[in-house]
Amino acid sequence: MIGLGRFCDCMKVRYRPTNLKMTISGQVREFITSNFYVPHPQALADTASLLEAGVIDSTGVLEIITFLESRFGLKVNDDEVVPDNLDSIERIAEFVARKKAGSGGV
Repeated sequence: MIGLGRFCDCMKVRYRPTNLKMTISGQVREFITSNFYVPHPQALADTASLLEAGVIDSTGVLEIITFLESRFGLKVNDDEVVPDNLDSIERIAEFVARKKAGSGGV
């Protein structure tokens, strides 16, 4: 008899980095469009600056950090709170993927 653990292990999906990034991107997009005012979510490009578009402000950045830390199990250090990491859906997804790949999420 095969235990549930063995069944679950063989059903694991392995993600290539691009697939992982797309998954992260989708989750980040869902969080942003659900928690901030985005008049036309489908028109918000992944590369659009969230700050320049007025989607988030400094408080919004803190909310995104809290989301990233709780959802993806990582720690965002003070020196990482910069637009290069957090100013668009694409940049956030790339940042999370780097953190998870480079240090196991910590």
